[in-house]
Amino acid sequence: MKAEDPNVRLKTFDIEFPRDGGNVVDNEVYLGGKQQCQVDIIVQKERRNAEGIWELEKFEEKELESATVVEYSTNPAATMPAGWYCDTKRNAFHMGRWSGLLEAPSTTTVHSNPIIQPIPGIGPLENVKRYLRCDQRTAGRQKFMARITVGNKTYTINMVRDNINYQSSVTVSSREPYTLSAERLDHWADTNAFSVSNVDVDIYYWTPPLGLRFVENIPPTDPVKLEDPSVQGDHFDIYYTWDIGRGIRQIGGVIRGNTVGNITMNSLLKKSSGGNDPIPANKRNTIMRAARVRAWLDNPNTDRQGSSIWTLVDSYGCSHHYYLTHDDNYNVMVLRATSKP
Repeated sequence: MKAEDPNVRLKTFDIEFPRDGGNVVDNEVYLGGKQQCQVDIIVQKERRNAEGIWELEKFEEKELESATVVEYSTNPAATMPAGWYCDTKRNAFHMGRWSGLLEAPSTTTVHSNPIIQPIPGIGPLENVKRYLRCDQRTAGRQKFMARITVGNKTYTINMVRDNINYQSSVTVSSREPYTLSAERLDHWADTNAFSVSNVDVDIYYWTPPLGLRFVENIPPTDPVKLEDPSVQGDHFDIYYTWDIGRGIRQIGGVIRGNTVGNITMNSLLKKSSGGNDPIPANKRNTIMRAARVRAWLDNPNTDRQGSSIWTLVDSYGCSHHYYLTHDDNYNVMVLRATSKP
């Protein structure tokens, strides 16, 4: 282990939330482990020259990379609380609250120090961005501090070192995700999507409310299995099959995938009429799609209704859980919301 460098110290060391026009941008995160909350670690380094004068110095890359966020503590070796995570890169999910909620976005928080932003001309002041996520089961508030290693010395923002009292913290609130009932989704069925000899296909679409979009389509964990697996399409997870006479079956299921595009009959069922003929499946800009297929299918004594959960993750990182059932002699698919698994 390298010895500490007595001629290096931190002149500035703070942790804050970003601000926009004087207001805190975000100090909350939805539970679920996907959405992030940004915090800024503001640091400035000094080195003592041969005359004993402290001068500003640029950080080494490894020093900035060592900057992290941990639980607020007097312990320099503190880690993140269970269920909390600190990322060095921002993910694709939106931060803050979805504006479709009734309550207004939060604009207040508690700061130990006023925010410090890099100002050109006063030296190499660095703003190191870190991103917090929470996967705990219950909502609450958690206090954090920053830690960094500079000059082989470990600093936290809750200690006295080099005759400087470093004191700063942020408190992040974790919130229960909102839920989207089936009734809150915009539903449309293309009942003329595809029809050839002995095959008829309807495509169903569900679109979330304004300000949201679904970004991850997690198919049912235990779809209905066909007796002949070679018939199973590559982009179709079946919720139910039902014989309506003479081997003709109604088959309802989820279209897999995280992109919106057309499919083929082979995407749903193989060895049926239609084969590689295209089926329009992009008439709504949503990845939450399902298909009701009426076709001949040799699947004796295995007709059943599945019950596993279909999960959609939205652009704020919140997960929503559903299952498909049927109406009108299995000719119409019905979406039902369910609680999280």
